[in-house]
Amino acid sequence: MHPVRRTLSVLALLVWVAGCGRTGTLQSTGRPSTMGLKQADPGRSPCDHDIARRIDPNAPIVGARRQAAVSTNGPDKPAMVAIDSPNRYARAGGPDDIKAIVLHHTASAADAERIGMFFSKPSSEVSSHYVVGKNGVLVQCVPDSAASWHAGPSKFLGRDNANHFTIGIEICNLGNNSDPYPQTQYEALGRLMAFLMVRYNLNWSVVTRHRDIAYPLGRKTDTSNNFDVEALRRAVVAAGGPSAGLLPFPTPAPTVAPSPAPSAAPSIIPSPSPSAGLRFFPAP
Repeated sequence: MHPVRRTLSVLALLVWVAGCGRTGTLQSTGRPSTMGLKQADPGRSPCDHDIARRIDPNAPIVGARRQAAVSTNGPDKPAMVAIDSPNRYARAGGPDDIKAIVLHHTASAADAERIGMFFSKPSSEVSSHYVVGKNGVLVQCVPDSAASWHAGPSKFLGRDNANHFTIGIEICNLGNNSDPYPQTQYEALGRLMAFLMVRYNLNWSVVTRHRDIAYPLGRKTDTSNNFDVEALRRAVVAAGGPSAGLLPFPTPAPTVAPSPAPSAAPSIIPSPSPSAGLRFFPAP
C-alpha cells in the first residue's frame, strides 16, 4: 500500500474508534448501541422542590391540542388539553395493569398548561398522566396505556415502583397547607376520576396520596393537609363515579372538644358536626 494511503487509513481508523467512544460500540447494524443510556424512569417526582422551582409560570404554550369530551359506557372522558410528554415507558401489563390512582400537588404557582409544557421537555425527567388546574382546566401528558414518571421510589398494594401500575394526577397547588383548592378544581378532578375509576374498575381503596406510598416515609408531603378528600368524593359521585371503598388509611378518632374552664356563668358547648375532625388520611 502506498505510504500516503496507509497513513490516511490509520487516521480514519483512529477517528472511527474515537467516535465509538462517544456514541457507543458500533453493532453490525452500524447504529450506536443504547447500552448504558437512560431508557426509563429516572426515579424523580414532579413535586420535588428542586424540580418545581424550574417551572416557568409564564412559559409560552406550544403544541397544545384541545380535545373534546369522549362518550363512554360510563362517565364521559372530560374535555381537556393534550400536551405530550416523552417522559414515559410502556406498561408491561398494558392498560389491564392500571390498579390505582396517585394524587399529587405541583408545589408550583404555574397553571396546568405550564406544568404540561414543563413535562413536555425531556430534560425535566418527570411527568404525570394528568394535571388539574385551579380554573378547572385538565391537561393530559401521557396516555393511560403508558407509565408516567410521577411517583419515584414507592410501594403500594404490595408492589414496588407505583409508576408501573398507577395513574398519576398532579393538582395545581403550592402545597404549603394554606393555598386553597377551589371548588372548580375539585369538580374537574371529580369528573376525571369518575371516568378513570369506572373505566378501570377502581374503587376508593386504591386511591392514594403520594405521601403515603413514597419511601422512605416522610419523603413527600403531597397532597397538602388542606386537601379535602370528602369534597373530592362528593365531586366524583356527582360525576357518576363510585362511592364504594374506604381509602386505604386509618381514620383518626373524631376531634373531642376540650372541657371548658370553670366559670361563674354556665356555658354550653355546641356538639361537633358528625364529620368534624374526620379525615380519611392520617395526619402527617
